[in-house]
Amino acid sequence: MADREKEKKLEKYLELLTLWVGKIRLTGAQTEDELRELIRDALYILPYLPPNSSQVIRIIDVGTGGGLPGIVWAISRPDIEFTLLDSVRKKCMATEQMCGTLELKNTKVVCARAETYAKDAKNGLGYDVAAARAVTAAPQLIEWLVPFLKKGGIIMAPKGPKYREEIAVVTDKRLTELKLSKPEIIRYGSDDRESYLLIWKKNA
Repeated sequence: MADREKEKKLEKYLELLTLWVGKIRLTGAQTEDELRELIRDALYILPYLPPNSSQVIRIIDVGTGGGLPGIVWAISRPDIEFTLLDSVRKKCMATEQMCGTLELKNTKVVCARAETYAKDAKNGLGYDVAAARAVTAAPQLIEWLVPFLKKGGIIMAPKGPKYREEIAVVTDKRLTELKLSKPEIIRYGSDDRESYLLIWKKNA
């Protein structure tokens, strides 16, 4: 997909998202400017997604809400297969309709709780990336996301400056039990905002 076509789809997504948040609460952001900022935030993280590969790359976006960051990434990376997971049926319905309007063939919307879907779909899992934005604090987040990963897969979680308090309570022992590395911490985005990407790798 050409860059111009991707830009047009992102603008269309912003338009759809703005319409939907007027009907149901998909995200904390409510205005077009706030939603545009969330889309921009997802775009900043794109370089940290796995590179193009001859193997199929699979990413699950847990607590996707209205498709953030999953739809933004799906538009930008049509080579990746995305599962957009949320437990709220209204949000899933909105996300599914937006994916349909945007003609995103590389997305699947699943309406289920993370722990239930991980248990029910265990044999069919093995994601390269499990991502979540604004879902819960790091200790609970890694518990929810690690079951989705294949060996060598990664958890990706964008956070604000309070991430330090969150990861401080995750012990080395617990990381070992979960077969996770210590988090890599990357500051990203504009200088006027403290945005950090936390990445844990599953070692086994």
